[in-house]
Amino acid sequence: MAGRRRSEGSAIHADTLANVTRQIIDAGNKTWMQMVAGIASRQGPANRLRFALSTASIKVSMSRDDKLRQIATAFGFDPDEEIKIGGKYTPVLIDGNVAYIAGQIPRVGDTVRFVGVVGESISLEAARQAAAISTLRALALIKRRCGTLDAIQAVPRISVFVRSAPDFTMQSEVADGASDVLYSVLGDVGVHTRTSVGVMQLPKGASVEVDFIFAVRPS
Repeated sequence: MAGRRRSEGSAIHADTLANVTRQIIDAGNKTWMQMVAGIASRQGPANRLRFALSTASIKVSMSRDDKLRQIATAFGFDPDEEIKIGGKYTPVLIDGNVAYIAGQIPRVGDTVRFVGVVGESISLEAARQAAAISTLRALALIKRRCGTLDAIQAVPRISVFVRSAPDFTMQSEVADGASDVLYSVLGDVGVHTRTSVGVMQLPKGASVEVDFIFAVRPS
């Protein structure tokens, strides 16, 4: 029964995607992201991540920057908003053609979402969404620093830290939420190596934190 519930909770209904596809035919780029936001808002929490990523792949002509905005819109995250930091450091440091992104937690505006322990108060699906939002923040930082996500040439490595219950062992599945966003926005360039680790605590009580290394086009 548990397996059945997971399948039903995570699947995007075929009629929903078919309806989206039909709407795409009639929707210009100007209305595309508003349309996605409206449909995504009607999806349950377990469906929202897969819906956003699925529709990003449908609109194959979209630029990386537009795909970022589309997926971010589904999560209520504005990639142009101020990315707040919590200490005396820089969120982005570029050395040659390597960009290091400080650890990102799932903060939207002033609110840290999905606060809690994965495997206790936070479900696997919620933790995947937390990893996705953290990744959207990192991409927004790169876009702001480089002007466009087209500057990204490779993603050598990401590290995913999961605030885990003692018996929770699905850190890799949580990290898939970050990987899915990278693949959906960057395509083949988003292929990366990855480490996922369970930890006792994270800043602000966040359930997930992700840091990144990008190879970028020299400015």
